[in-house]
Amino acid sequence: MKLVGLLEEAVARATDLARSRNPDLDVGTADEIGRTVGIGAIRYADLSVDRTKDYVLDWERMLALAGNTAPCLQYAYARIRSVLRRAGTAVRPDAPIVVAQPAERALAVELLGFAGVVGELEGSLEFISSPVTCTDSRPRSTRSTSAARCCVPRMSCGRAACCWPS
Repeated sequence: MKLVGLLEEAVARATDLARSRNPDLDVGTADEIGRTVGIGAIRYADLSVDRTKDYVLDWERMLALAGNTAPCLQYAYARIRSVLRRAGTAVRPDAPIVVAQPAERALAVELLGFAGVVGELEGSLEFISSPVTCTDSRPRSTRSTSAARCCVPRMSCGRAACCWPS
């Protein structure tokens, strides 16, 4: 299968998945979601496998909304943006970061560890295509979602910056 065919199939499958999960989506929105999720799924699946190992094409796994997948991370991002929108709070780069709840602390500790992961990979070929960076992203997105969800009633710019740094 050529890359263009692979991408077209991923977009079609992701669009069908979006429509099945939300039948009220208009065609344009479903197509946009399908394109974003489908191409993201292919990219993430490619990056999440060690470059020296064989690649297995598994549509169900690549498009799953749970686990170490692009749709899972994209869904977490969309949820956090929705939480911030409902709270009426925007992330401001100049706002001090506030860490007051256990979920916020867990996220802060997770984010502090990311520099070490990048530092270990920096300067090597593994930085270009490393399953470590993909695998390391999942716990961060889970903690971001938890922190945003627990702090909605008390959301401020500083707390928003902790939940999802821009």
